[in-house]
Amino acid sequence: MSAETAAAPPQAAQDFRPADLAASNAHVRAFFDAYAPERGKWRRRNLGYHREIERQYLFVVPPGARVLEVGCGTGDLLAALQPAHGVGVDLSPVMIELARQKFTAPNL
Repeated sequence: MSAETAAAPPQAAQDFRPADLAASNAHVRAFFDAYAPERGKWRRRNLGYHREIERQYLFVVPPGARVLEVGCGTGDLLAALQPAHGVGVDLSPVMIELARQKFTAPNL
C-alpha cells in the first residue's frame, strides 16, 4: 500500500457497497478511526445539540443506573449519564482509546 493510498480518506458511506458484513464493518471502522481525532472539534462546534441529547437521555436514564452504550464513540454521552457502572462499545479502536484517555473514572 502506498503512502498516497494510505492517506486517502475513507469513501463516503453512500458510495460504498459492501460485499458482506465483514467488509461493511471494516469500512465503518476505517471511517471512524480516521474521524476520531476530529471528534472533539465537531462536538464543540455542536455543543448545544450534544447537551440536548444528554438532557433527553438523563430524563429516561437516572444517574447511578447501569448503562451499556453501543456505538459510544469517545464516551461523552456515557460519562454524562453518570452511571454506577457504564460500559461503552464501539467498532473503532481509535474512538475507544480516546474515550479511555478522556474518562478514567473506575465506573466507566
